[in-house]
Amino acid sequence: MKKTITVTNERGMHFRPCCAFAELANKFDCNIFVKYGGQIYRGKTSMHLLSAWIPQGSEIEIICDGKDEKKAMTALEKLIKSEFEEILKG
Repeated sequence: MKKTITVTNERGMHFRPCCAFAELANKFDCNIFVKYGGQIYRGKTSMHLLSAWIPQGSEIEIICDGKDEKKAMTALEKLIKSEFEEILKG
């Protein structure tokens, strides 16, 4: 399953959002990848995501494949659309 989402967080996918994304991704029994700029990054590895340097306003494609793909996609989309609110403002 694939979905394109715009990163609206003011600073994009910097260290804390990448860590939050990977931590959440690791809760699901499926493969998770993020496609950005023609490259594919492992969604369960914060440092790999961080190496993508994804700025605000960028469109990314989340790819989930496996048993929990629907649950994972819903949760990751919610996290991104919330602009990582719980992590950055909490």
